[in-house]
Amino acid sequence: MKKIVLLISLFSVFLLISARLDIGQDKLVKINDKTIYTKDFEKYYNTQIKLHEQLYFQQYGRPLPESEKPTKKIIMQNLIQDELLKDELSKSKTFVMDENILKSTLQTNKDYYTKFRKMKEPDYQFNETDFKAFVESEYNNTYEEYEKSLKEKLMVQQYIMKKSEPVIQQIIAKKYDSPRDFPVIIPNPQTGTMDKYFSLLEFYERNPTMFVRPKTVELKHIFIYAVDQDEKGKLVKMQDSRYEAQKAKANDIYSRLSKGEKSFDELCLAYSDDVDSRDFKDPETKKPNPGYLGPIAFSGELVPEYKRHFGEELFSKMFDLPKNKISQVYEGVLGFHIFYVIDKKEGALLKFDEIKPKLVDIFKEYEKTKAVSDELDSLVESLRAKASITYFNDEYKL
Repeated sequence: MKKIVLLISLFSVFLLISARLDIGQDKLVKINDKTIYTKDFEKYYNTQIKLHEQLYFQQYGRPLPESEKPTKKIIMQNLIQDELLKDELSKSKTFVMDENILKSTLQTNKDYYTKFRKMKEPDYQFNETDFKAFVESEYNNTYEEYEKSLKEKLMVQQYIMKKSEPVIQQIIAKKYDSPRDFPVIIPNPQTGTMDKYFSLLEFYERNPTMFVRPKTVELKHIFIYAVDQDEKGKLVKMQDSRYEAQKAKANDIYSRLSKGEKSFDELCLAYSDDVDSRDFKDPETKKPNPGYLGPIAFSGELVPEYKRHFGEELFSKMFDLPKNKISQVYEGVLGFHIFYVIDKKEGALLKFDEIKPKLVDIFKEYEKTKAVSDELDSLVESLRAKASITYFNDEYKL
């Protein structure tokens, strides 16, 4: 009898240990018929964190602080939402994805990749194999899985947009010239509150800083790189010999400009490392305008893109450069610049009648965004209510 009891006890312990391993280390959550395992979630989590880091850096020009990284609980809820939406789409018999949007998005990503490579290799030409290898390395997944994931996300976006279409069409028809078009609720980025408006004029009067035209400088530049990328992709100053060679190159270009040996455009086409501005063509005339950067606004706060490209000190100096003159050689964050100032304008408060059409566009964009967001929230809430969601680890529960 003791032997039987002992065997039963040992078998119970074995089951308990197995259950703990199964619950705590393998299965994390079951969404209807699909089970999410640790390895699946870790891959999703790492990809989401990388995307958050990239978006944060693009917006603020600095790394994402640890305190602002989304928790695993939040990422898990995003994963559950994605799975519920994918399941909903699979059941839809009327929705058909526009494949052109996928092609367009992939092409945009390829263009960004090419631009990234040209920062280090100005003459780089796009290569499909290089791009796929980069994607697989960056997202720790196969290219096929990356494309599949991208397609799923775009399908969800299109599906929600389609469901929101009736409301969006009503918003598009609005003119915001009668009380029936109001109130409109718009988030206030400074206070974090949701503010209610009953006319366009009220919005204009309560937010005057939004309608101040900042002073601008319209310019072109010749740019010479002075940075490299280390093995982690971080931009670092070139080694001394190469750095000095690039500096001498910039100074030689300036000397030739000063002597009038060749025009600014000719030297820009021949030597500038900024491929985008070097090859710029006027959108209307289609004529080349080498080195064109466009009007750059100074609003008191440095835009992250300008901070990365120029640095605060050089950015401020750009607005003090005289019109119709070629500047000396300036060193920025990424290398050496020679500027030519086309035009300069001082800041001014825009009049209400002048800005009114733009206000209509602002209201429409806010209301369309809210309509899509409300549709998504309503659908997800409905899907969650109908779904069977089982957690094997309390860490991921809401």
